[in-house]
This record gives sequence, C-alpha cells and structure tokens, in this order.
Amino acid sequence: MAVLFAALHNYAQPVTANKSSSASIDISGSGWRLWPDRDAAWQDDEIYLPADVNLGKMEVNKPTGGWQVLNDHQGINVTLPGTVEEHYWGKFGRRPYTKNEAQRGAGTAFGNGNYLGVSWWWRTIQVPQFKPGQRVLVWFRGARLRSEVYVNGKLCGYSIMSELPFQADITDAVKPGEKTQLAVRITNPGGHLDWIDFAQMRIKWNKYFLPPSHGFGGLDDDIQLTVRDNVSVSDLAAINKPDLHQVHLIAEVSSHGKPYNGPVKFSILHNGKITWTGARTVSLNAGETKTVELDADVNSAEPWQLNHPVLYQAKASLLNLAASDRQVNFGFRFMTAQGIGTDAKLMFNNKRIVPVSAISWGYWGRNGLWPDAEMAEREVVNAKKMGLTALQFHRNIGKPAVLDVQDRLGLLRCEEPGGGKFALGARYSRGPYGPDGGFLAKDEKLLDAFKPKSDYIQPDTVNTSGKGPDGDGQTFWEKYEEEKILEMVKRDRSHPSLIMYTVQNESSELDLRNPRIYRLFRWFG
Repeated sequence: MAVLFAALHNYAQPVTANKSSSASIDISGSGWRLWPDRDAAWQDDEIYLPADVNLGKMEVNKPTGGWQVLNDHQGINVTLPGTVEEHYWGKFGRRPYTKNEAQRGAGTAFGNGNYLGVSWWWRTIQVPQFKPGQRVLVWFRGARLRSEVYVNGKLCGYSIMSELPFQADITDAVKPGEKTQLAVRITNPGGHLDWIDFAQMRIKWNKYFLPPSHGFGGLDDDIQLTVRDNVSVSDLAAINKPDLHQVHLIAEVSSHGKPYNGPVKFSILHNGKITWTGARTVSLNAGETKTVELDADVNSAEPWQLNHPVLYQAKASLLNLAASDRQVNFGFRFMTAQGIGTDAKLMFNNKRIVPVSAISWGYWGRNGLWPDAEMAEREVVNAKKMGLTALQFHRNIGKPAVLDVQDRLGLLRCEEPGGGKFALGARYSRGPYGPDGGFLAKDEKLLDAFKPKSDYIQPDTVNTSGKGPDGDGQTFWEKYEEEKILEMVKRDRSHPSLIMYTVQNESSELDLRNPRIYRLFRWFG
C-alpha cells in the first residue's frame, strides 16, 4: 500500500470557516422547510466550476409550479444540518444499487432509497440594516451537491463544490430591514454510499464526470447572514512556524467597488485579551484583491498541546471600516519529521510523537452527511476515551464542526478530500483504466476522458517545479478535484488539530513522475 500525501506544516496549519467578528446572524438550525421537487428537470443541465460562474448569464430555475409553491404548506419543517435522505429515504421507492453507488451494485442485500434530483430548502429572513456601498452576504459552510441560492426570484449564489463553503451576495435583491424568503435549490446527481472512492464511483451528469462523493443531498448548518463593507478582509489564516512563539498571518483583502489605501490592522487575542498587534499597508484599486502577510512574535504564547489545547484568535480589519474584519482560531504548535533516511521520527512541538489513530468514513447518523454539535463532540470525546491521539477523515472531506471540537479538546486529525486521485489525471497513470476503475485490455475501448495523450511518452525525469502545460488540469473532473483540494486546504489551514493532508489513500498505481502531483504540492505551500 502506498499513500500519497502532502506533509503539513512545519509551516502551515488549518482553520475552519474564518468569519467576520462584526455582527452576523446564524440563520441555520430550525425555521427551514424542505420539499423534494420531483418533477424538476436537471439531468441535461450545464454545470459550472467556480471560475466559470457568471450569475447574470445563468438560467433561473424556478420551482415546479412557480415561486408561490415555496410556502408554509409545502414540504416539511426541518432543522439543519440535514439531508433529503434524513427525511425521505425510500419514501419514493427503492431501487437496486449501481456499481458507482456500492461495490456489490445490484447484489447489495437491501435496496437504495436515496433521492436523486432537485430539492428546495427555504426560510424567511430578516434583512439587516445596511448602508449604500455595503453588501449583504449569506455565507454557507457547506452543501451537496449543486447549490443555487435565490432571493426574491433572483439567482444570488451558485456552487457545485461538494461540502465546501460558498457565499451568496443578496444585496441587489433585498431592501434594508425587510423580511424576505431565502431559497436554496439543491441538486443531488447521485454519489457513493460505500466506503470506496475509486474511479468506478465517479458521478456522471450530462456530459460531465464528477469525482466521487457521498450520495446525499442537503445543507450543513452554520449559515451566516452578514453585512460587509465594500472593501474588507475576505480571508484570514494563521500559519504555524517552527517556533512556539511565532505565527505567520495572511490576510486576503478584497475591494468590491472602491479603492483602498491604508493599513490592515492585525491582532492576536487570548481569552478576550490582546496579546499582540501589528499592521501592514495595502493599496487596492476598485475590484482588486491582494494578500497581506506578516509574522507575529508573541513572547507570552502558550503552546497548543494534546493535554492542554490552548487556543488563540487572530483578527484583521481595515481602518475606519467596522464591517471589514475577519477572525480565526489557531494554536501555537508545529509538527515535522526528523532523521529521514537515518532514524526517522515525527516531532510535535519539539518532542517525539507516535500518533495512535483510527479512520472515520464520514457517514454521520441521522442525515448521513453532516455532524451536528452533539455528534461532533461525541466522536472526539469517545476517541480520546479509547486512548487515541488522532483520527482521519477517510475518503471524504473533513467537517469543520469536528475540527472545531478537536481544536478545543486536543485531538489530532488527518484529512483527505475524497477522490483526490482524480486531480492527478488518468493520462499519467499506469494503466490505463476503464469506466469501472479496472485495468483494460489493449483491445478495449476507452472513454475519451480517460485516454492518455496520444503523443505521451513517459519521461525519464520530471520537473518538480509544477510549472508548464503538463501540470495543468485538462478534463472537467481534474479541474473540479483540484479546486476541491485547494479550497479544502484554504478552509482548514489554521486548525491546530490538523497535522496532515492526504491527497489519495492507497495510490500505489500512480506514476510519481506525474507533473500534476508537484503542481498541487507547490500550491499547498
């Protein structure tokens, strides 16, 4: 067995949703309604990667029967997090499993009751007061799979990135202080309900192939309604360094309508008290995004340890813009490997560590896809009671609700995106592989998407810089999985409990001269 992984951080560490510390309203939990729109068309839809989304040119998909059907009498009341399957498993009939849903396919002993297609999730929201030039955003921690966000019939947000954060800008669809309806159209094209994430588990939607992910459709909780200034800190990370008193802060500053020339103010807090401050100047044109970085040296810092997990908060904001800030939790810790090739050992905070771990496949009780607060706490507490020091999000992307508990209680975590091998491209694999993920005989016909390049010659060496066209993703599913991996790293890179990212488990058939591997590794850094 071979494992391909990006060993983290000497220098980097993950974080959950980093959020604005200015006023925001949690609109998840109760108050939502759910209705499976069984007559909605979806199978022939065009779907869009994040870089290709243009909301103004995309089709508005109304509910079957029009917007008026999303009322208090349609569907059922639900509480988030949730999935359609939590409430409707088998209620529209059961069918045999296909090979991309379960290893045994139709030979599985029980029927498949999951729901394929469109569901609507909606609730009434109270729009906060906002000034001209400010934006009203709805931030989602995760959804599966395609999400279309509507307010007053206007398409305000879109994502096909399974179980990853996204946001909808509802500014142009609402008025300050009004009550209105927020509706999310979720499309589940299928997915696997087994543990494996091999090539046979890929999802076919129209002309597209998607990498495998768990076959449920729904919404995570922690949905935030917030007001932001037109220039604001859009992302913040706290990256560990091999010094238990230092951390590297990275703020992404974005303009959505006006220039900014002034300081980005940074601070680090512990138990609500400021322990360090700093600043860097940034100059932005209207519509521009820049990254601002600096090191913080906190002499009084206490390390994050398994038996004493001390958490700090990093904040970044802009001068005289009260709704511009961002904050994220982190801990002073670092992990590295020493003696590679001689007497190799893992070191955590300058002391040897031998992690005792187990895997979690990410099938959560009640809804299948999302842990609520009680489930997240139970997993971590029980792992510690068993004497474990670590867990792994295995063949499925991690859940921030769990990482938050591990940060607080002191348990390490490894994370993989699920289907990570799809980012590396079948054209470089030893194989080639057919549609079921197995080896093909020479006379068998290949799917075009899985054909090696006709002129491809395996190189004697490889350029590990990750640069050049051979490092570029070419198929839709390569680009999708690459985006998923990078967004996973960006989302989680400040969590002190996270010690390793695994691109793909059991990837022994990969050609390690594949330039795609090094492109990803360079981006991780």
